[in-house]
Amino acid sequence: MGLQLTMALAALWPGVLMAQAAAAAQLVPLYSYYTDPPYSPALAGNLSHKLAGWLSRKSGGRYQFVAKDIPRARLDRDVLSRPGWLGVVAWVGPDFMLDPTMQKYWWSEPLLRDAVWVVSRRDKPVDFVDVSSFDGLVFGAIRGRQLPDMDAAIAVGRIRREDGVGGEANLRKLQLGRIDVTFVQAAALPYFREQIPDLDSWLYVAAKPRLTVERRLMSDRSQVELNAFLRRCVLELRVDPEWRPVIESLAYPEGLRPYRNPASGRP
Repeated sequence: MGLQLTMALAALWPGVLMAQAAAAAQLVPLYSYYTDPPYSPALAGNLSHKLAGWLSRKSGGRYQFVAKDIPRARLDRDVLSRPGWLGVVAWVGPDFMLDPTMQKYWWSEPLLRDAVWVVSRRDKPVDFVDVSSFDGLVFGAIRGRQLPDMDAAIAVGRIRREDGVGGEANLRKLQLGRIDVTFVQAAALPYFREQIPDLDSWLYVAAKPRLTVERRLMSDRSQVELNAFLRRCVLELRVDPEWRPVIESLAYPEGLRPYRNPASGRP
């Protein structure tokens, strides 16, 4: 009986060690407020879950990162407003988080490069120069998103803002003529083409993007150990075989170029 008990305990021991390791790991939320691919944790195959798993493995049991889908307004209210908040906000840039000088939060080096395109309909094309290009138009925004460069024009009625739940919803409103112009992330275009098969037949993509984005990780400056770990990981990520194809697909101008009709040469 004693031998049987010893063998049973030995069989259970690896599981006990794994449970202890999991219990010892510090749980770190990896937040993303994006509602569209490839960043939204709510969608299959998203990069947020991929990044959370990769960071967890790299930590060797020190951290357990969990990708969390969170609306932007809730992120601002329930997370960022708390001193010393624990977590990481993924895929953002300083301008998006109203920290253009990068002094309010801790910022990693860029993970990857993306672009935000200005899109309209071919029968009512909008060529983007600056915010004045939207004067007199109905702009499709995403609920809760900050648009500091457009707020003044919206406030005085030069631009009418109409909020939607996400990029795909805004594209469908654009197709129906309910809005005149909206923004689309370059990284999301392949997904939108699958969801809206005739998209390229009516979508007009301005030659100049609203902006190019160096997507980074952001956390509270008080999380010194976590931030040091993230800094090392981002440097590794750039050369990691798992991530290089993802980064390179967005890193160069070819990867950011919208579809162009071979017959017309127009976007």
